[in-house]
Amino acid sequence: MPNFFATILITILLLSQSCTNTQPSAQTPINADSLDGLWINQTYIDLLATKQTAKFIQSHKLTELYLNFKNNYAYVLDGDWEPKKYQLYKIKDSIYIYENKKDSALKIKIYNHQLIAKNDSGYIYTLKRPKEENIIDGFEFKTALRKTANNILVEGKWKVSLGPRNLLNKQINFNKDGSMSGLNQLSLYYEICLTGECKRYCDETDLIYMSPKANEPGGYWHSFTRKGNTITIWKVKSLEWMSDWPDIQPETHWLTLTKIE
Repeated sequence: MPNFFATILITILLLSQSCTNTQPSAQTPINADSLDGLWINQTYIDLLATKQTAKFIQSHKLTELYLNFKNNYAYVLDGDWEPKKYQLYKIKDSIYIYENKKDSALKIKIYNHQLIAKNDSGYIYTLKRPKEENIIDGFEFKTALRKTANNILVEGKWKVSLGPRNLLNKQINFNKDGSMSGLNQLSLYYEICLTGECKRYCDETDLIYMSPKANEPGGYWHSFTRKGNTITIWKVKSLEWMSDWPDIQPETHWLTLTKIE
């Protein structure tokens, strides 16, 4: 009988030690300087790949974040055209970003080299480092997110399957660097603007701007949707780049493009 109780006691001790060894260890403290730089809303990007539009994605509140702990400030892109500058501090595994008062700060948790945040509606989203190929000169807002979104939605080779007779079956190329070819001399560069990153101007649709020169006036806005291997493009009212834009609604169908595998 004593041997029976001794066996039970040893078994309990072994199980206890095993459970202790399998407990997750505390994460290594992260130096604030290692967090400096650009972050993008990975939850937004993952949903974009599934839904193929930004219209119904709830995690719009913060699409890009740039941290600078050396000078204690952060830039936030949350759907307006220009990023907003906030003050910044870190306590243990949390980052706090605030405009005027610390008690109204946005709290962002640091976990496994990613950032976890929550918007006003309680929607939780994850921020990660963008791919190096999507960053230009280290810090450039609206570039990393757009390049990532462009890779998902537009970039690649397409064929005109429906549209004006002179364009039917033509190959249209949307390139990673923002250049394009195959359409006309007024459409040599393009820029996409999704509802999540410039929702003040286009709550209802995703936009593409085509122009003869990169990032300059003289081009045309179009509304577009991506469904499966098809992009449909509509003409909209002629709008100048960076003007006070009215609400944009699709007007007439222009092109339907089919992906070339």
